[in-house]
Amino acid sequence: MLARVRETVDRHIWVREWGMSVVGNGSTSIGGLLRSQHVATQANIALLSAADNDDYSYVDQNFQPESLQTWGKRGSVINVEMRRYRESVLAGLVEDG
Repeated sequence: MLARVRETVDRHIWVREWGMSVVGNGSTSIGGLLRSQHVATQANIALLSAADNDDYSYVDQNFQPESLQTWGKRGSVINVEMRRYRESVLAGLVEDG
């Protein structure tokens, strides 16, 4: 809402020091996020195999790796911003003018 064009008047906001949620396991590195997703994927495949008594080990876990890399890059940035939420919001407001 603060990004909308308004008259120039004093504004006061309160922003929490840290954010409420994280992407993946909350890691701030691409490798950490991707490793956690790999572990989660392996666990889900094992659960599916046990539930159906079928072998799901053939599932292609490297499908569209560029999408996963993009998710990891953006997710790590979001996690850093959530750890310094107040700083991130204030920096964004300053950047917006």
